[in-house]
Amino acid sequence: MAIMITEEQIKFKRGKIEAPQVAAAIGISPFQTPAGLAMEILGRVRPPEETEAMRTGNIMEPAIAKLYMGREKVEIHPWKKTCVHPNFEWLIAHPDYYYTDDAGIPICLIEIKNIGARQRFRWENGVPVYVVAQCVLQSLLAGINRVEVVAYFGGSDLEIYPLKITTKQQDSLMIKLSLFWFNWISKNMIPPVCDRDIKLIKTLYPSADNELELTATKAIMEDIEDYRTFKKQRNEIDRSVGTLEAKIRLMMGGASKLVAPDGEVLFTYKQARR
Repeated sequence: MAIMITEEQIKFKRGKIEAPQVAAAIGISPFQTPAGLAMEILGRVRPPEETEAMRTGNIMEPAIAKLYMGREKVEIHPWKKTCVHPNFEWLIAHPDYYYTDDAGIPICLIEIKNIGARQRFRWENGVPVYVVAQCVLQSLLAGINRVEVVAYFGGSDLEIYPLKITTKQQDSLMIKLSLFWFNWISKNMIPPVCDRDIKLIKTLYPSADNELELTATKAIMEDIEDYRTFKKQRNEIDRSVGTLEAKIRLMMGGASKLVAPDGEVLFTYKQARR
């Protein structure tokens, strides 16, 4: 069975950066922005609720660990203690598993990932950078420079990716994390937002106060002008794209696919823009 996190552990982790959040803090996560993470750490928004994918990952983790042990003929052990940075108590990590040498000294961390079909494309070129960042922090706080990422893609597709973490990687990560923390979190400020933060901001302010009216600052007026310009350009681009699509579809008639002379697929009926 998967190890369930206790209420005490939840309270301990609150207001800190965990290894899986490192990528968001330094701006390389496809799932969360620096602003989104800051709002979560500062208590402006609630942490994301556990999804079905997260629950599945927790359930699958021990099974994937057994598959790994069977393939590699090695005994691995759950990592039980949360690692805390000696100088920055806001930085923590909890590796999944580890294995030891003949003397019983831990020599390699094991990071297990259950990858859904929709996320497999992120692993086409090996371990994604956001996972590497997580492993770098785990390596730093655990004092072990070897990490094996064990990714299970469904069916019987188990891939093992050995990583050797360098001091240079650890130092670089610490600089970026320190900038995030001391520039924003310690000042109770939120980093610049982006388009991916719109949904989160709507959660933060689900309704408007009809009695409240604000006067735009000079900086916001500049943003408003940019917003109007880009929106106009987007509308013009959308119209141009639509016109071109209409011309292509008319030329295709009832065909389902348009190909170049060399056979390259240029346009399909179901996938309008390739």
